Amino acid sequence: MLKRSIELKLKEWKENKAKKCLLVRGARQVGKTYLIEYFGEKEYKSCITINFLKNPSYKKIFEGDLDVKTLLMNISLYVNDAKLIPDETLIFLDEIQECPEAITSLKFWNEEKRYDVIASGSMLGIDYKRPSSYPVGAVEYVDMHPLSFYEFLIASNVNDEVIEKMRECFENIEPVPFALHDKMMELLRLYIVLGGMPEVLNIFLEENDLQKADKKQRD
Repeated sequence: MLKRSIELKLKEWKENKAKKCLLVRGARQVGKTYLIEYFGEKEYKSCITINFLKNPSYKKIFEGDLDVKTLLMNISLYVNDAKLIPDETLIFLDEIQECPEAITSLKFWNEEKRYDVIASGSMLGIDYKRPSSYPVGAVEYVDMHPLSFYEFLIASNVNDEVIEKMRECFENIEPVPFALHDKMMELLRLYIVLGGMPEVLNIFLEENDLQKADKKQRD
């Protein structure tokens, strides 16, 4: 799995006893779903994914009353093998912009506190289906982007000592050693060609084939 800096923010959020529901925003294909599910499986005894784009029938969970007791009952009815363990469960509302009532429900999940809730969505800021009762004050936000050059270096097996050396040179306004500079410029050019979309980078890193990576970009 590609190491993403945002995972540290997710851990900080989980450890905060006064946390609110978390809304992860970002363009499609930057890895939101994969990372949040990975985080949920690693950090919780139970992770329940409700993807409104993949399973439109899940919208029925949020029809009618939005109190948490009713929502939990509906989740157990609609989501196969859902394990609702108080204080040990992450409920992941994926592509939440497809279900305005689910956005409204974040207010009530935030009041309940027994279940951690992360929502993710694409282009939520310009979504015209945004509900009139938006849960102001009940949500924390974090934006997720394609891989940065730093994340690309980590994925390319550049060790922390090398990265720290470059950082020291930058902070002290000193030249980077020639061999290091030469290698970093090579990697920078590769990063510019590949971009930061996880699926494209995975193809290149696994097969070292620019043509296959280029085809995935064009797709």
